[in-house]
Amino acid sequence: MTEIILPILVILIALLAVIWLYILLPYNMAKKRGRSALGWIILFWLITPIWGIIFLLIVGNSEKKIRKEIIKELRHN
Repeated sequence: MTEIILPILVILIALLAVIWLYILLPYNMAKKRGRSALGWIILFWLITPIWGIIFLLIVGNSEKKIRKEIIKELRHN
């Protein structure tokens, strides 16, 4: 019985790790920075996730996101 469960468990954990690394991570990072989530998910699939993370950190927040943050800050003061 455990001979069947262990490989299935390993495959399930690996699948969850891939989903997190290639879908959830770029989605959350892109949305947080006001970027296109779908575009960044596709980019993560085309290049390795580590390069996608580096590129996303380099480009930073979108202009729209920066404007919203400035307006929000001005309204609070």
